[in-house]
Amino acid sequence: MKVTVLGGGNEIGASCLHIQFDNASVIIDAGMRMQGENVLPMLGMMEDLG
Repeated sequence: MKVTVLGGGNEIGASCLHIQFDNASVIIDAGMRMQGENVLPMLGMMEDLG
């Protein structure tokens, strides 16, 4: 199992975890920031995860 933090690792809001099992992966807790320009987690990083 591999867990990748795509947001919220050092802040409140925009939390997002990518969990990869053998042949399956899942995104959990995809939240958003309450203020600022970049309100969503770093979903663009998913392209590098395969």
